[in-house]
Amino acid sequence: TTATGVQVVFNVGAVTVTSPTLVCKLQGSADSGTTWFDIPTATTDTLTATGAYGIMLHYGVTAVAGVATTGTTAQVAGCLPRTWRVVYTIGGTTPSFTLTNVQINYIL
Repeated sequence: TTATGVQVVFNVGAVTVTSPTLVCKLQGSADSGTTWFDIPTATTDTLTATGAYGIMLHYGVTAVAGVATTGTTAQVAGCLPRTWRVVYTIGGTTPSFTLTNVQINYIL
């Protein structure tokens, strides 16, 4: 409850099938999880390959859009809601992504 921000790192392992796409984003809730809203610009670019990608949300960062290059982090200047989650949108023809892990690092 004392965190002022978060950095989420997505480690994408295997990616298979024709034209697979993955977009990861952060959502917040003002009513403890009944309804959800997208946190503006707290999203990766459209990912199509293995690698590590991230989203950092904190009021003290300079905004940087997410890109589809491994090792990059989208930076969003904003406040972390008390209730939040990570959402994935997967597209393509029978796509398959293996997330080897998702790391959550709180900024205090």
